[in-house]
Amino acid sequence: MKKTVLVVALLCGIYFSTANILMPLFRGDDSYTQLAVNGVFAYSRDQTTYASLARDFYEGNIPGDPTVYEYKGRINPFVPLVPTALLAAMSLLSGSVSGAFIAGNFIFPIIIFLIIYMLIYRRTGNIHLSILAPVFMLIAFDYIVTPLVTLRNISYHATNILDASGPLNYFGRIPHIQMTFIFLAISILLLYISMEKRKIFYSVLCGLVSGLLFYSYFFYWTIFAGVMALHILYFAAKKNPGILKHAVIIFAVFAAVSLPFWSSYASFDKSFLEDMSTRNGKTYSSPLPIAETAKYAVIIAIFYALSKKDYFSFLMGSILISGILLMNSQVITGFSIQKSHYEFAMAPFAAIMLVYALWHAAEKRFEPKKIGAILVIVLFSIGFYSQYSFAYNKHSLYSIDDSDKELYAWLDGNTEKDDVVLALSTEQSYLIPLYTHNNVYLPYGPYSLAPTDEIWERFYISYSMLAVDESHIRGMINNEETRNSYIIDHRTNTFNKSSFEIAFWDLYLFSLEYGSGIPEPKKAEILEDYRRYSENATAWEKYRADYILIGPYERSAGAAAPGDMVWENEKFSVHSR
Repeated sequence: MKKTVLVVALLCGIYFSTANILMPLFRGDDSYTQLAVNGVFAYSRDQTTYASLARDFYEGNIPGDPTVYEYKGRINPFVPLVPTALLAAMSLLSGSVSGAFIAGNFIFPIIIFLIIYMLIYRRTGNIHLSILAPVFMLIAFDYIVTPLVTLRNISYHATNILDASGPLNYFGRIPHIQMTFIFLAISILLLYISMEKRKIFYSVLCGLVSGLLFYSYFFYWTIFAGVMALHILYFAAKKNPGILKHAVIIFAVFAAVSLPFWSSYASFDKSFLEDMSTRNGKTYSSPLPIAETAKYAVIIAIFYALSKKDYFSFLMGSILISGILLMNSQVITGFSIQKSHYEFAMAPFAAIMLVYALWHAAEKRFEPKKIGAILVIVLFSIGFYSQYSFAYNKHSLYSIDDSDKELYAWLDGNTEKDDVVLALSTEQSYLIPLYTHNNVYLPYGPYSLAPTDEIWERFYISYSMLAVDESHIRGMINNEETRNSYIIDHRTNTFNKSSFEIAFWDLYLFSLEYGSGIPEPKKAEILEDYRRYSENATAWEKYRADYILIGPYERSAGAAAPGDMVWENEKFSVHSR
């Protein structure tokens, strides 16, 4: 049976690698990359930003601002340090950042499967259940996030299998959650072992590993902190000193490991922290997640109704209860930050809980081994076909043009490390820090240490420096129609690539701050500020810019580069400042 476990683990890795295997075959060339931004599934665009962090790290920069030269050298607590460091190491070993992501798609799912397998097997000793639970979690994760309870949801899942336009679920994205979930899963496994063995060694180890969550993913360390708070409160109330002692030890070590994180966080003033939080989705007026709360409450009820009441059931339940409380924390705090992301911690364990509970309910009436084996086969069949469909439908989009490759090769070979390229193009602002050793002029809002006022200033300077007419700026800030036109078909995630630049410029610079559109008073302010900077001939001296890139977007905006042209091909020209 051990061979069966290893075979299934291997199948998990192959399943998540299927698109990386098939897309180059369907393309028939060597231009494939999963790290692209225009016209592709949102997970791919997100991965590209994480990949540029990894490249910046392995080139010797501490994990600070991934794009802006002026903020290099300052530790950035908003960057996922541990995943970035590991991806940087994998990039060095594999020879490229793209290679690290391809390798990760194979390795990380195997590790996740084995961790969850060990957790379930340690509790049950049932190899069949221990195989089914992680397979269901990895492949059917999205059926928890989007339950099959409406015709719309059923249609969504059917399309995602038969006519897929992206990975089957969020486990297809690196580092969140395919990579960072490993640290949460190990923390939960070690927590279970600690309470089972009640030895200091395991408790300290659990605290050390879980402490890494502070440097990995905000939604995971907060979930785990909630789990430990529930442990301490519950077992203190139950007057169980044995478990309480080890819960306190774990929490103390967990908190101690977090001290450098908090030290870095506290080095920024409150106004910047509020600024950064707003860019990353902090809101004071979002509705409570009533439907999601009810969904996970029902899963908890089913789990407790069908499962044995022991520490394992308390542990699993505490994960979902922690998530429910955090999703609704705005009742106490008055604000929330992307609360839907807590589902990416809750849904995997909810999937495990449902499989665990239903298996134990079934085995009271019949032997569920055969059904479990059939379900594993069905799940892999669904998964592999979905990946095949995704690769077949979208392989033409996952590539880098030869002209772009020539640009990146020239920049890498003819500029100094960390030289700054001023590109108005959002697509190139994403890709230049990934495929070259250069920085860009326009900051990437979600991670940049530049305050929002500075980002606006850089925007004004860059466009006015290249003599872009105010009419183009007016079109950019009134981009609601263009945003909508970028998505041609929601069902199949078909995109209008020509709309990308106008649709995404503000999302790149300011992330979620203007997710509902730029307010009318702000639009008037933007135009007034742009006129003022256009009349200031010395404004461009404030921030470093070594080269200016003129490409298709810059030409469409009517940009005219100052300085001498130092290189060109049929698509781009590079100018000295």
